[in-house]
Amino acid sequence: MVCCMTPYDVANAIEALSEGLALFDAEERLVFCNRRFRDAHSPLGELLQPGLLWPIFVAEAHRRGIGWGLEQIDMQVTSGADETMAIEAERPGERWVRLGFRPIAEGGFLLTHGDITEMRAAEEMRVDADEALHEVLNACAPQIVMCQIGTGEIIYRTPAWTANFGMIDSVQKVYVRPELRADFLADLMSQGVVDGFETDLRRADGVIMPVRISSRIMDYHGEKVVVSFVQDMTQLHAQRDEIVRTNQRLFDAIEALDQGFALFDADDRLVLANRRWMGVNAAISDIAFPGASNTEIVQAAQARGAAPALAGRLPDAPTRSHMREEVTLGDGRCFAISRRPTSDGGFVLAWRDVTERRAAEEELRRQREATHQNEKLTALGELLASVAHELNNPLSVVVGHSLMLREETADPTLLRRIEKISVAAERCARIVKTFLAMARERPTERAPASVRTILDTALEMTAHSIQTMGVELEVDPVRDLPPVLADADQMAQLFVNLIVNAGQAVAARGRDGRIQIAARHDTDRRAVIITIADNGPGVPDDLRARIFEPFFTTKEIGDGTGVGLALCHRIASAHGARIEVSESPLGGALFSVLIPETQASPSSEVTDDGGQSARGIKALIVEDEGDVAEVVTDILSGIGVETALAVSAEDALRLIEGGDSFDLIFSDLKMPGMGGRGLLGQIERNWPNLRDRMVFITGDAMSPEAAEIRDAATLPLLEKPIAPSDLRAVVASIAVSR
Repeated sequence: MVCCMTPYDVANAIEALSEGLALFDAEERLVFCNRRFRDAHSPLGELLQPGLLWPIFVAEAHRRGIGWGLEQIDMQVTSGADETMAIEAERPGERWVRLGFRPIAEGGFLLTHGDITEMRAAEEMRVDADEALHEVLNACAPQIVMCQIGTGEIIYRTPAWTANFGMIDSVQKVYVRPELRADFLADLMSQGVVDGFETDLRRADGVIMPVRISSRIMDYHGEKVVVSFVQDMTQLHAQRDEIVRTNQRLFDAIEALDQGFALFDADDRLVLANRRWMGVNAAISDIAFPGASNTEIVQAAQARGAAPALAGRLPDAPTRSHMREEVTLGDGRCFAISRRPTSDGGFVLAWRDVTERRAAEEELRRQREATHQNEKLTALGELLASVAHELNNPLSVVVGHSLMLREETADPTLLRRIEKISVAAERCARIVKTFLAMARERPTERAPASVRTILDTALEMTAHSIQTMGVELEVDPVRDLPPVLADADQMAQLFVNLIVNAGQAVAARGRDGRIQIAARHDTDRRAVIITIADNGPGVPDDLRARIFEPFFTTKEIGDGTGVGLALCHRIASAHGARIEVSESPLGGALFSVLIPETQASPSSEVTDDGGQSARGIKALIVEDEGDVAEVVTDILSGIGVETALAVSAEDALRLIEGGDSFDLIFSDLKMPGMGGRGLLGQIERNWPNLRDRMVFITGDAMSPEAAEIRDAATLPLLEKPIAPSDLRAVVASIAVSR
C-alpha cells in the first residue's frame, strides 16, 4: 500500500541518513532540514529554522564562510530551471562536499549536502582511472529507498534508485540471493544500523549490480521502516578484479622467469618466491614460506649445506644498497646474483644460473687462445718452411749419396759408417718434411701405427742425448696397446722433443735425474695415453697455459728456443690428440699425450731392395741445382733408367722439340725462367700425351705452385730431400703401366 507522506513525516524518515538534506517549498522557504545538514551549516546557528528564505540562506552562508558551491545552485533556483544538478566543492581544511539540487514536482526543491573527502582521496589514489572515475562520481546521485522491514514493500524511493531498479513494489525482488536479505535484516534488527553490507542486486535490465548498503531503522506512522542508501560498487569491483588479474599476471611472469626471484618486505620477511628460487633452496623448503625472516632462511641454508647467498641477504651484506656478485657452488654451478632495495624498504633478490654462459665464455677464450697460438705457429711454420727450403737441396745430396753408397759397398766397417750417415740424413729429411707439413697447415696423413714402434723410434733417437746428460731413463713395458692413427715420423718427433725437454729439465738440477715413460689404454676415452714424468723443477701453474706458445721458454738464454713444445702442440692437434701438463709423482712435470685409438691394424713396412730393374725407361731430369740433378741421375741410372738432363724449362722444351722421347719428366718447380709450372703449360698445349708423365720435385713446399699441384692431386709431387725409394716408386709405377 502506498502511503501519502507529509513533509514532516519525510523529514523524520530521512533524519537518520548519513547525508544532509534540506527541503525548500515553492516560495523558496525552508520546510525541513536534518541533523546532518544542520551540522554541516552550524555557523548559521538558529537561522536554520522552517520559514528561512533561500536568498537569506545563501547570503548568510557566504557571509559566514560556508557557501561553497551555492552560487551555481542559486543560479539554478533563480532561473527557475527544473533540472537536477550536483556540485562538488572544496572546503577550507581540504574537506570536500557534494551539494545536490533536485526540483520537486509540487514546487520547491530538495538540497542535499554530503562530505565526500574520503571518496575524493580514494579517487586520487587511483591515478590511472582518475578522469573516468571523476566523471562517474559527478554523474552519481544518491540512491535511497524506504521500505517495510518484514515484507520489503517500498514506501519511498529516489529517482536514482528507480532509474536502476524500476518501479517494483518490493526490495526483495532485486536481491539476486534473497536469503542474503534475511542475513542483512538479522544484523539490522540486532544493531539498529548496518553500514557497508555488500551483496548483488539485479537491475531492471537484468544486469547484476554489486552494491554496498548502509541502512537505518526509523519510525514511520507508528511502524518500523528501513531507510537504505545504496552505493553502486560496479566500478570498484572492476578495479579490484583488474588488480587481482594484474597481480596474477605479475606472479605468472615471475614464475616464468628463467632466474630465481624472491621479494622481502621492510621487516626482511619473505613475501613471495618463484619456483626456481624454491628449487635451488629445496633444502629449506619447510621454512621458506611467506612471513619467514631473512635471518631464519639464511641461517637454515648455512646449517643444511645449501647456498646462503642464493637464499637471502647475508648478515655482513649492506642492507640498503644495490649489489651484484657471482657465486660458484661446490657442484661447479655458477650464479650471478643481484640484490636491489625496494621503495618500501624491502629488497628483491634475483639470480641467474650462468654456468653454461661461463662455460661458453671459457670455450670462446680457449678458441681465441687457440687461434692466437695457431697464428704464432703459422708464423713459425713460415719461418721453418723457409729454413727447410734452404736445407732441402743439400739434404737431397746427402740422403741420395748415402743410400746409394750403402747399396754399392759390401765392406762391413764402411757400411756401418754409411748407415750412421744415412740414418742421420734420413732423420733430418723427416724433420724437414714434418716442418713443411705443419707449415702447410694441411691435415696430417695418418695411418694405423704401433705405439711401441713410435716410442722405440723416439727412444733410439734420444738414447745418446739422454745418456750424455747422466739421466736415468725408466720405460715400462708397452704391451697389449691398440694401434693409433698417426704419422709415425711426426709422432716420434713429438716424443723426441718431450723426452729431450724432460732430460734437460732434470739435468739442470745436477743430481739424480730420473725420467719415467709409460703407456696405457684408457677404454673410457678410447685412447692410448703415454706419460713422460720427471723429477725436475716442474712447470708452475701460471706457466702451464703458456709453455706451448711459440718462442716462449723458461730456459736460460742460449739453452732453449721455445720451438720444441710449440711443434709438439701442432703435431698433437693435427692428430686429434691432446697434451696435458700436471705435477709428476716424482715431484717434477708430467706430460700426458692422449692419442685416439683405431681398430685398424698397422700396415707392414715395405723395404726397398734397390734392385728392381727399369731398363728401357727414359727419363728427362729438369733441375737447375747440379748436385741434386746428379743425385737423381745416379739413383735412376742405378736401376737402369736412361736419363737426360736439362738445367731449365726452356732447355727441356728444346730437347722435346728436337724429337727426344721420354717416359718420365722429373722437373723442379722453382727454376729461373718459366719454371716447372710454365713447362707443364707448354706440354699440355703442345704435347698433351706427355702431361701424365710429369713428376714435380720441389724444395719450397709453401709456394703457390706447389700448393696448386698438391691440391689438383693429378700429378706426383716429390718434396726435397728426395729419398731414392720415392724415385724408384714412381719409376716402378711407369714400368707396371707399360
